[in-house]
Amino acid sequence: MEHPSMLNGGPRRHGLKQWGIAGSLLALLISVILLWLFWDDVRSPRALYREAQHAKPERAAALYERLAEKLPAIEEYAELWAAEARMPNPEAMVTLQAIIAFRPQSPAAYEAHLAIARHYANLEALEAEESYRSALALNDTLALRLELAHYLEQQGDNEGAYAEYRHMLDYRNIPEKRADAFAGMRRTGQDPLTVAEDLIAATYFTDALETLRDIDDVEALPLWAKTLIALGRYDEAEKAYRDWLKEMPDDVDAQMGLAKSLLSSGRVDEALELYEEIDTPDSKLVQASLLEEEDPDQAVAIYSDSPYPSAWWAATSLLESQGRITDTFPLYARLAETDTTLAEDAAYRLYVLAERGG
Repeated sequence: MEHPSMLNGGPRRHGLKQWGIAGSLLALLISVILLWLFWDDVRSPRALYREAQHAKPERAAALYERLAEKLPAIEEYAELWAAEARMPNPEAMVTLQAIIAFRPQSPAAYEAHLAIARHYANLEALEAEESYRSALALNDTLALRLELAHYLEQQGDNEGAYAEYRHMLDYRNIPEKRADAFAGMRRTGQDPLTVAEDLIAATYFTDALETLRDIDDVEALPLWAKTLIALGRYDEAEKAYRDWLKEMPDDVDAQMGLAKSLLSSGRVDEALELYEEIDTPDSKLVQASLLEEEDPDQAVAIYSDSPYPSAWWAATSLLESQGRITDTFPLYARLAETDTTLAEDAAYRLYVLAERGG
């Protein structure tokens, strides 16, 4: 008598079931293999980019190439990123140069110049500086200029590095990197006096004072004095100017500085007396400004005799405030004949006043 399972086709059905499982596993395996082979084709551009950021060079380059296929609009940048990932491969260098040649003023060209500059910098090749400067010509940033300065300093070009650190002082809206510029200037500067002088010229007075702190040199006295008065430390500035004058009694800058420190301290009479002793066009301008309320006629006379057109303009303003309109005509006429920004305004003012007066 046959077993019931045999009657129901049990072994056959069991075999078919095993074949079905095997087929499913095989299909799953094939699907996994296909997915592995074509995984990059089904992934989103963002996913490709994210992986490429941290992938090894060859893998990153492949991911960027696939990204270019998915997004033709960024093909130029994908080629750039792929080339950067492959550097220093010679073919990558050719690609970077082609990107620069294709659109020389583009952001992609800037990045290509930068990649080439860093490559040459690693090799300590002379072409690095040229590539850095090509990048700076497209996008002059403080971070890039600092990178160039560091490179030049490492190459022993202290003069070139100092020039870059000095240039960085112009980036007043980015204070966080300025300390690097100050430190770099002190390292590569010819001497502390030159560094202090450049800092004063750039109006970084506190840093100039710090640079001068340990310098005991007669030549530092003018810098000390100018820095102290710029910082509003008038009593200290007065002493510095007097010390300067002990060494150079006839120095007009020292005399003017001392007078200014006295004036800023509220000692007007002493300052005015000193300005009168100095007797230069600049000192006379200050005298006139101090006399405007006390002796306006004398102030007008000083302004009118000055060689500076700005002084003549000040005289006309003072005369008009006194109602002496016709007295302004010769001054406005003289101003109108000058090669200054005041000439056109003076001519127009002369016309208006003359027409008003008939």
